[in-house]
Amino acid sequence: MYPKVILRSIGGFFGSFSSNASFIFSFIFSFFIISSSFIFFLIPFSFIFSFIFFLRNHSYTQKKIQQTQK
Repeated sequence: MYPKVILRSIGGFFGSFSSNASFIFSFIFSFFIISSSFIFFLIPFSFIFSFIFFLRNHSYTQKKIQQTQK
């Protein structure tokens, strides 16, 4: 679904050089679609990466605490 919409917005972006208002509108629209798709892809990845980093950091600090107690 997303690639078709992005291609259509890019086509509108290049096809609207004749009128300035539709050019600006299509540019904003294509930028909004691309940024929203990037956000939809990046939110789960950033959540997973932060979760893994938190787990690794948490286990590392627990090991350090156990070593210092000994």
